[in-house]
Order: sequence, then C-alpha cells, then structure tokens
Amino acid sequence: MDKQLSENNKWRRQSGTVGFIIGKSRKRFWIHNALTSHFPKKIFNSPVNDEIDEVDFGRCCEFEYTGDYSIPLPTRESHLIEEDKPAWTPLKRWNPTQLSENIFHSTSIDVGRSKWDEDDEPTNPTEDYTEILLAHARVHRVAHRIEWTSLRVLSLYRLTRLLANFTISEDRTGDIVSLLRFVFVESEQMKDIQKLLCDYAYQHKPR
Repeated sequence: MDKQLSENNKWRRQSGTVGFIIGKSRKRFWIHNALTSHFPKKIFNSPVNDEIDEVDFGRCCEFEYTGDYSIPLPTRESHLIEEDKPAWTPLKRWNPTQLSENIFHSTSIDVGRSKWDEDDEPTNPTEDYTEILLAHARVHRVAHRIEWTSLRVLSLYRLTRLLANFTISEDRTGDIVSLLRFVFVESEQMKDIQKLLCDYAYQHKPR
C-alpha cells in the first residue's frame, strides 16, 4: 500500500504543475498536471471558477489528492453557563438509517445500521459546530454545481454522520439554523441535502 502510494506521488510530481485562477480574489492554485483530468471541467471555467470560494476549492483539491477533505475544528462557546441551571437538555438523537439507505442506495457508500450510532462520539454541546456543518454543505454545493458525483456523495455522507451524532437541545440550535439557512435560503435547489435536512428538522420538531 505504501509502495503504491509512493509510486503515485512520484508519478504526480513528474507530471509537472499547472496554475488555475480561482475565486473573486483571483487566487492562483497549482495542481499537478496528471490530476487535472480527474477534476470536472466545469470547475476551471467561468462562471464557476469565478464564484467558487478559495477554501472550498482547496478542499476539492485535497479530495482529489487524498480521497477526503479536512474540516475546521469546533470552537468553544464564549457565553457562560449558570451553575444552578442544567447546562443542556438533549433532545432525542436522530437516526438516519432508513433515509440514508434511500439516499445512498445507488452509490458505493456503505450505510450499515451501526454506522450512525456506534462509530462516532456525540458532539460536545459546549462547542460551536457551525463552521464544520457549513464546510460540508459548501463542499456539497460545489460538487452539485459541477456534477462531481464522488465528492457530492462523500460530503453528504460526512454531513449525515455528523448530524447523527450532533447533540442538539432546546438551548442550542444556532448551528443547525445556520446550516438550514445556507441550504434553503442561500443556495439553489439541492435535492439530496435538502431531503436530509427536512427529515432531520421533522424529527426534532416540537411535539
């Protein structure tokens, strides 16, 4: 495995690099020529390459090089919690098993039942996950716009896993509200992620 990876890296380095101007700030990215054909062509052409955020494009490049992309760390909530008041009242956790089997049924993603409940630790309710949720959603939007199926599926899958382990409560909904606003107000129609969030919101509606 390591030998194969080393050979692939050597092959990339020997192919040389090509520069692309991306985003409103016109930032130049250098990509190994051997990999440029793996990117959807739309990502390098106007108007997509003018509108795409440089950070989002960086994650796209990371995905092409490694098969995954990195996300920011959660940030600590700055407000203080009253000591005589329960800090959090967790609501019922969301189980996306049935929904995800429908969304991912035609992909190579494994959505075994244990995926959503056992693989990941619950999120820390004292930390802000807004930027992490939005990072997955922004990558998904880019992939949706340029018809990059493998990246679109991965970003949706990672968002699903995060939401399945997200500690939401009546005292803490700002992270989710920001995500819903981005997907339903600030973006065009994206069927799969909207379906995912509709199911999530329905499961957490007031009873």
